[in-house]
Amino acid sequence: MIKNINAKPILSIIQLSCSYYNQQINENIQFSPFSKYFIISIFCVYILNFAQRKQKKIFIQFKRDGIQFLQNQGIDAYKQTRVQKRVGRKVTSTNIYLKLLIKLYKFLARRTDSAFNKTVLRRLQQANKTRFPISVSRLVKQLATAKDKNQTLVIVGTVTDDIRLLTLPKLNVVALRFTEGARKRILAAGGKTWTFDQLAQKNPTGSGVLLLRGPRVREAQKYFGRGAGLPGSHTKPKVAHTERRGKGAR
Repeated sequence: MIKNINAKPILSIIQLSCSYYNQQINENIQFSPFSKYFIISIFCVYILNFAQRKQKKIFIQFKRDGIQFLQNQGIDAYKQTRVQKRVGRKVTSTNIYLKLLIKLYKFLARRTDSAFNKTVLRRLQQANKTRFPISVSRLVKQLATAKDKNQTLVIVGTVTDDIRLLTLPKLNVVALRFTEGARKRILAAGGKTWTFDQLAQKNPTGSGVLLLRGPRVREAQKYFGRGAGLPGSHTKPKVAHTERRGKGAR
């Protein structure tokens, strides 16, 4: 394959080909089409080889009096971090069900043209901290503004209960996890709670569903991170009385 070709012999061949081509032109000798195609093919192999390795940016100038091969020109965009690598996050979770879902939606994202599957796969690979939970009251609020009131709501995260919501309408929800109170209220209202593997069987492309996500800014995030009080920590301390925060004993 092209990526296994060694670059040093190709570089020497290209330099010899350039000098041979320049000598032919200087001696007013007609350049054969076969030699032209040979040199062009060598150039293409070299360019593709270095493009796959992402090592160098090369420039080739074709002039009337010959070919000028400029190897060390420009800035390597990949080494100088001008081009960011967009690769998926490596999942560190030991949950086998989450890993099976990632494997399933990798297949669906690859074999279908659905942007829904690609988005679900990206959110499944996120850390647990960035899979924001959402309450049933927010689901009701989002469904109230939707055109189709019978849409299936999809959340890559946890659905929680909200005791401030007195009446809950019928909801069809797909989520990674439901709290016990939220599941009981959804089922009592005549709704359905599905998992992502059930959604993949019923609707592989995710057409006609409403993909939602919880709020990013929440109180729980203030307690995440380095322990409160340690050097360089901005974590909020867990204390009973905030008016005595930071004060010692009497």
